[in-house]
Amino acid sequence: MKLTPPSFPSWLFAVLFGAAGIAGKYGFLAVAAPHAFLLVMIAFLILIAATLFTWL
Repeated sequence: MKLTPPSFPSWLFAVLFGAAGIAGKYGFLAVAAPHAFLLVMIAFLILIAATLFTWL
């Protein structure tokens, strides 16, 4: 299996979702607070999928 680095848009979405989740967890972004864990999990899944599949 050949792994590739994620494309910039995939990386950017992962960073945005992860940052929103962390900000929600620590109270900086109240809207994201109930979904903080889910946002960070989505960020990791985006990075994993973008690394495994070249079309992301």
